[in-house]
Amino acid sequence: MNRQVNIIRWCLHHNAKDRPTSIDLLKCGWLPAERSYRWLWEEYKEHRGVNYDVLEMDHAFEEENAKMIASIKHSQKDRGIAEKKLMAALKAHYYSNEIEK
Repeated sequence: MNRQVNIIRWCLHHNAKDRPTSIDLLKCGWLPAERSYRWLWEEYKEHRGVNYDVLEMDHAFEEENAKMIASIKHSQKDRGIAEKKLMAALKAHYYSNEIEK
């Protein structure tokens, strides 16, 4: 498993500087790395568990508030930390409404 994780790390580090192409990904062993990632995800789900209700709530939140999220992320002003706090507050409000239902 260490070899698989190292391949993933190397691919991410190697391709961070410039855009990866399909040839680069094949050269750095992307296909084995993808299999490793899938295996790792299955192991995580088995040992830690995944709360699919929360994932569905996240997707519903993103779909319902896509316009607002886009305007926050791509506004003309540089908000930095304020943007993250606003998103957190928006999610908290959404989740509190979902729980009350």
